[in-house]
Amino acid sequence: MINAFRVGIAVWSLPLFFGCSSGSTPSNTNNVIARVGNSTLSPEDIIGLNFGDNPEDSLILLGSFAHKWVEEQVLYQRAQKELASSSSTFEKQLEAYRKSLFIYSYQQQLVGESMDTVISDQAVEAYYRQNEKHFLLKSDILKFRLAVFPSKAALTAKIKKAFTDSETKNVPALESFLRVKAKSFFLNDTSWISVSEVSKLLPANFDLDRGRLTKNTLFEIQDSTGLNWLWIRDVKMKKTVSPLEFEIPRIRAILLHQKKQIFLNDLQRKWVQEALTEKNAEIYVGTANP
Repeated sequence: MINAFRVGIAVWSLPLFFGCSSGSTPSNTNNVIARVGNSTLSPEDIIGLNFGDNPEDSLILLGSFAHKWVEEQVLYQRAQKELASSSSTFEKQLEAYRKSLFIYSYQQQLVGESMDTVISDQAVEAYYRQNEKHFLLKSDILKFRLAVFPSKAALTAKIKKAFTDSETKNVPALESFLRVKAKSFFLNDTSWISVSEVSKLLPANFDLDRGRLTKNTLFEIQDSTGLNWLWIRDVKMKKTVSPLEFEIPRIRAILLHQKKQIFLNDLQRKWVQEALTEKNAEIYVGTANP
């Protein structure tokens, strides 16, 4: 919240800040920060704005704010004058925007308060199966594990076998080892991630191109920072059908949007029918049925 005393000092000092070259001004400007035509910017208009704790900085920031306000007002008033003949069109557009804003805000409130937004796993899978051919990958994706070790880390064949073993029951023991020996690691190999994102985790001198993308492949990548192990558990190529688990967030969003539209359309039809039945609304042409 703005400090009233500080604002008072800044407002009192504004004429000195801007100088006396602004042309004619109202006779009483004690409570005015800036003016354009008959429009004024007063201290009440800036309550709640923060202009800093230092009085000198407050004055500068307040002056900058007032200057921007003047710029906007000058442009707005010129536009009003030059486009006066179009004012009725603008009023209609503003009214249409106002109605749309009220309707949208109310719809969002209704959805948040009254609609069940749960989308079941069964609904997601059913939608995917019905539209599977439309879910084509836009990039190559991987399931993988990654570990980064110090250059001189002692790594046995047994550890390497555990790292490339897809059995989830062995993951806790592997994770315990990596917490001690690795600088960093990633073992969530049940999630699909784009190759471009995986490449960001690898040394710059290693190119994870399409020729290298093979299921059940281990890469050992040495650089100046250490040894990187990258194990590709599975891979799906660009323009092939995307796996269900990769599309779950997008499908949920689609189904939720559809559910919202049905919910809102049903409410609208109900309210229109009630208004017509109760004679709060009437249609004088064509049919009275919505």
